[in-house]
Amino acid sequence: MKKSAKKLFSVFCMSAMLTSLCSGETITVTDDSAVGVPVPPFTGAVDLVKDGDGTFTLSGSNTYTGTTQINAGTLKVTSTNGLTKTSRIRIASGAILDLGASNALGVGSEDPPAIEINGGMVQTSFKGHVNLGNVLLNGGSLYSASSASDHGNFLLAGTVTVTADSSIECNKILIRGASQQAPSGNAGKFIVNSGSTLTLAAQVNFSDPYDKNVLWDISGGGTVTMKKTAVNGKGARISVSGSGTTLNFAVNNIWGSEQNAMANFTINEGARVNHSSSGGHTNIGNITLNGGALTAVDLTTGNKVNPSAYGHYLVCGAITVLSDSEISADTYFRKRSSNPTAGDISIAEGATLTVSG
Repeated sequence: MKKSAKKLFSVFCMSAMLTSLCSGETITVTDDSAVGVPVPPFTGAVDLVKDGDGTFTLSGSNTYTGTTQINAGTLKVTSTNGLTKTSRIRIASGAILDLGASNALGVGSEDPPAIEINGGMVQTSFKGHVNLGNVLLNGGSLYSASSASDHGNFLLAGTVTVTADSSIECNKILIRGASQQAPSGNAGKFIVNSGSTLTLAAQVNFSDPYDKNVLWDISGGGTVTMKKTAVNGKGARISVSGSGTTLNFAVNNIWGSEQNAMANFTINEGARVNHSSSGGHTNIGNITLNGGALTAVDLTTGNKVNPSAYGHYLVCGAITVLSDSEISADTYFRKRSSNPTAGDISIAEGATLTVSG
C-alpha cells in the first residue's frame, strides 16, 4: 500500500538513522527540503516513488530491491554504486534521473538496473562515465552536457530497445564487448521498432578496453541515425537486420579516414545502410550483402542526395554478396597498400548484385 513519506517515517525500526523499511512498503519522496522525509541510503525490499517538481538526492549506497518510479522532478544519485539493486527504474515524461557519480548504477558485468524511459531523461552531471544495463527508450533520451571519460559518457552494457522516437545526446557512448555485457542483456544489441528513429547525437566508440569482441547488432525495422563521427571503428562488426531496418549516416565521412573506416558491415535481408549527407561521402570498410542494400537517399523525401566528388561511398574493403542484394549509390573503391582488398567483389552462386548509381 502506498504511504506518504510522513507515514513511512513512523515505521522506521526504533531509530531515525535506520533506513531499512518493512518489506513491501513504498517510500514516496518529493524533494530534499520536504519535512519528515527519511534520510538515505535506503535498504530492504521496498519501492521508491519520486513525485513533485523538486530534486531528491540519493546519497550513499542504496541497496533496496524494489522498483524506482520517477514521476516528476529529478532523482539524483551522488555516489559510486549508489543505486545498484533496484529491480527496475521507470522515468515518466518530463522526469529526470541524474547520475552524479562514476558508475552510479554499478558496472556492466554486474547487471546495472534496467531502465525504462517513457519520455523522460537519464543524464549525467559529472566528468566521466556510467555503465548502463538494459535500456528501454519509449521517447525521451540519454543526455549529458559533461565531458566524457576516454570511453564515453554512457557505457552501454545491455540491450537498447526503442519503441518511439528517442535520442542519445552526449559527447560519446561506448558499445561494450561481450565479456563486459550485462548478464540480463546483450551489449551492442539495438532493437528499434518499425516507425521509430533513434538519433545518435554522440560519437559511437567501439574500443572497449577490456574486450575487443564488439558487435553492434541493429534490428527491429526502425532507423538509427548517426549525427556524429564514429571512433575506433577499425575491426568492429556492425550487423543490420530486418525488413525496413536502416542505419543512416547523416554527416560527411562519419567513419573517418580509410584506416579507421575498416569496420565489417553485414547488411541482411530487407535492411539497408544509407548515406543521407548531401554533398558528402562515407568511407566504409568490408561489406557483406546478405539480401540488404547500400543506398544514399534523403529519408524524408526518398530522393537520392548529391554525392561528393568521391561519390556517396568510398569502399575501402571487399564486398561479399551472399544473396540477391543492391547498391543504389555512387560507389568508388579506394585501393591502396593499406587496404589492398578494396575492389574485391565475391558473389555467391545463384546470387545477384544489382548496382545503380
